Amino acid sequence: MSNDRPVAGTQPGGSKLRLTQLDSLRGLAALSVFWFHAFGMLAVKPAWLAFIMVTPIGALFNGRSAVWLFFVLSGFVLNLKYVETGKYPRFWKTDFLVRRVFRLYPAFLVILLLAFVLKAFVFNPSVAYAIYPDGFAEEWKMAYSTSDIARLMTLMLPGVKLHINPPVWSLVEEMRVALLFPFLIIAVNRWAGKIPNLLVLLGSYAIGLAMPHVSTLQYLPHFVLGAICARHVRVMSAWLQSQVTAVRYGWLLLAFCLYSASTVIPGVASLKHSVQFAIYQAVGFGAAGIIIYFTALVSPTGIMGSKPMRFLGETSYSFYLSHYILMCALSFWVIKSTGSVVIAWFVVLAIVYFLSYLIYNFIEEPMNRIGHRALPTVLGLQPIQNAGARPSAASVTAGATSRQPVEASNDKQDLR
Repeated sequence: MSNDRPVAGTQPGGSKLRLTQLDSLRGLAALSVFWFHAFGMLAVKPAWLAFIMVTPIGALFNGRSAVWLFFVLSGFVLNLKYVETGKYPRFWKTDFLVRRVFRLYPAFLVILLLAFVLKAFVFNPSVAYAIYPDGFAEEWKMAYSTSDIARLMTLMLPGVKLHINPPVWSLVEEMRVALLFPFLIIAVNRWAGKIPNLLVLLGSYAIGLAMPHVSTLQYLPHFVLGAICARHVRVMSAWLQSQVTAVRYGWLLLAFCLYSASTVIPGVASLKHSVQFAIYQAVGFGAAGIIIYFTALVSPTGIMGSKPMRFLGETSYSFYLSHYILMCALSFWVIKSTGSVVIAWFVVLAIVYFLSYLIYNFIEEPMNRIGHRALPTVLGLQPIQNAGARPSAASVTAGATSRQPVEASNDKQDLR
């Protein structure tokens, strides 16, 4: 690649750039959420598993930490396009929100419908609750009214009931933050410099601490942190690439230790809010450190860019949304037939990936394309070149082996 900086989003020849390693990282994080819920099917965890789950290795199976990584990664890729171009076209805020709706809602609504179908026609409570341990799939005992369903479909109204598919809680926060994110983009990018960006981050911490009962404000700092990392990704990547091996691995080790904070600190849920909040923000910093490491030093053409890893990344959004409902609806049938919860895990895992592949190709991708054209078509404007889209493969190139500068791409998908 030429050392000349090409137009953001393209190589000199016009082809799009993809940071596949971040896409794959997202896929691995979604898989960790699956195992987090899968282990919840065990009435008694084996001693070795119980031990692992309270060590830093347990962070690899900590579903909440994985979701916080999603939040930081969202802030990172959502802002990166604006960082690279420095352009804010006419109606860009509206276009940003339209794209978010077309990106997130279609797969969500399809999977929501599937959840109610599975609960009505496949799930057998008398058999399931005789097999499942106490607490697992308890949410499916709760009834939904028509108004509950309508409220859930908005994803944003207060009092949304998530019992049919609990992982949707993070999608609720995503959509609420999406309403604020264009203003965060302006705050982070136009108030240039480390000090103004630090003040924006500290402001998000202050708001979260001052309003502990507003859930969205507890996670807003993760998105802000990701956006700030995008603002300074070139500098941080160049610095990390210039370091000796020991410093690089030290960075990764520190990032992983922070990421595992909520795993290794006992009784986090019982701590007072300010302490919990600090721990959760530490996890966010760990996630940011991992993202920067992958951006700067992990090759997009190596293992993390292989076809299996790309598959994990591409299907991760639908995988995340569908895994729990399929686990609830199908696992007990497999356990009843085979007597093995392990077999049930892998049968459900295969089904989830197959379904996610279909939804990705026939729902997510087509609706993404429509979302990119929707507002420009209605207003008769030139299409905005993916400004504000949330690419599945993140919008930078690391130069992990070539040591070339980080650049943005116009990818069409979502890092969820």
